[in-house]
Amino acid sequence: NNLVYVLDSRNLRTLKFDTEGEYLAQWQSIDSVTDFGGVGIAVDQQGDVYVRNTTDNEIRKFTGDGVRIPLPTLYCTGGGSFGIAIDSNGYIYCADFHGNRVEKISPDGIQNWIWSSTGTENGYFDEAVDVALDSNGNVSVADQNNARIQKFDSLGNFISAWQGPGGPIAIDTSDNVYVMCGSFVSKYDANGGFITEWGSEGTGDGQFSETAIGIAVDDDGYVYVVDAGNYRIQKFTSEGKFVTKWGSEGTGNGQFILPWAVDVDSNGNVYVTDSDQSNVQKFTTDGEFVAKWEEQGIAAPRGIA
Repeated sequence: NNLVYVLDSRNLRTLKFDTEGEYLAQWQSIDSVTDFGGVGIAVDQQGDVYVRNTTDNEIRKFTGDGVRIPLPTLYCTGGGSFGIAIDSNGYIYCADFHGNRVEKISPDGIQNWIWSSTGTENGYFDEAVDVALDSNGNVSVADQNNARIQKFDSLGNFISAWQGPGGPIAIDTSDNVYVMCGSFVSKYDANGGFITEWGSEGTGDGQFSETAIGIAVDDDGYVYVVDAGNYRIQKFTSEGKFVTKWGSEGTGNGQFILPWAVDVDSNGNVYVTDSDQSNVQKFTTDGEFVAKWEEQGIAAPRGIA
């Protein structure tokens, strides 16, 4: 619906903008901030907004205008959950890395099931750090300390697992899975078959700092990586071929101090939050600067949807 929601973690609120950066609304959505506070935000197909409160790991639901929707208390109770995803039926999936589990919650806040086991066997986790959904509703989970991705159906039945980095996940329209970990990106097909890998530590084209922390894929299959330590965004083809980059250290238009999250809308516009510079910047798909949003005293924005 051409709307952008930004989780303004230091001010404990969600801000709503249109895609041109016009401020529309704000509301308090979290109670306090931890070191990784304000990462989890997602929007369902009805336009309702879900935010994770990092200190008690409660997931809160709001209308698109910020009215809180009463639900039974909804937690990723093990603590430290980063990823949340919402399927086409409004079911919520939450990766809870301290609790070594994934939870599925119905749209009305009823907990459907929990995968909760610590270990190395199939279906067990050792720090589940992120979760993503494919076009069939299957759930891919980054199992960080077991260095693998595990895939389940929407009922929680184990499908497959494959060795790979446990980091932020993105899934393209062909259900290929991309995983960002440190200084490289790995790509797998929908069945976990390895396709390609690219990246190394450094500052050159196609290289990343160790603090490359965000990844997104657009509708055409292009991959965008937040290369935070190099103060830039890098764009690749789905095969990992370097396309372009933009950004440098600084506070000017198109510059970054601590780029944190990246997202792409259906028109190919790229949005980047800068946690230290406290703004959101919008770019074309080729990295041309479009606008910078600093309205309403944004402070430490992290999540964007």
